Amino acid sequence: MGGGVSACAVCDGFFYKDQEVCIVGAGDSACEEASYLAKLCTKVHMLVRKDAFRASKAMVHRVEGMENIEIHYNTETVEVLGDTGVEKVCQSEE
Repeated sequence: MGGGVSACAVCDGFFYKDQEVCIVGAGDSACEEASYLAKLCTKVHMLVRKDAFRASKAMVHRVEGMENIEIHYNTETVEVLGDTGVEKVCQSEE
């Protein structure tokens, strides 16, 4: 934890204000965090491992309707790189 990696957008979101961020996940919690961060950040990338969300239809509808959330389906997070903070998120796309 730390160094640009967080498990709670509400707790740590202000650290990422006006920045581009990634959310890893496809459930209700990931959608909720992405929605919250979209109000603070310039861009939110959602990395979804499969070709569909696991979240409820209402949550999916919410994130799909937000202009600055970009959803990357079939994308698995492989590695997070950086010496003192996150500099790069390595992913594999199917």
